[in-house]
Amino acid sequence: MKKMLLAMASMLCSVCWSQAHPQPQPAKTGQVGRFQLVLYQGEKPRMNTYLLDTVTGTIWIMVSAPDETTFWEPMEKVDNEAEEATFLRKHQKKKEPEKK
Repeated sequence: MKKMLLAMASMLCSVCWSQAHPQPQPAKTGQVGRFQLVLYQGEKPRMNTYLLDTVTGTIWIMVSAPDETTFWEPMEKVDNEAEEATFLRKHQKKKEPEKK
């Protein structure tokens, strides 16, 4: 009788122990791809679609040509202050001619 109670107690303890300390789950199978599509609702009533290369960090935006074909246009990336200054110089707002 004592052996049976001891066996039941040890089984109960092992069940409680396993619930208190869950085993780590194996990693999910399937790998995230190198290229990711990102959809973003912009200010205009349209969805912007981006393609991100997760290895190089290169980003493209999907644009439409006048003939309604679409293509990926690479976007400039700014990673530091020097690149930001270069970008801002390159993309300064054009001054409108003075009206007389």
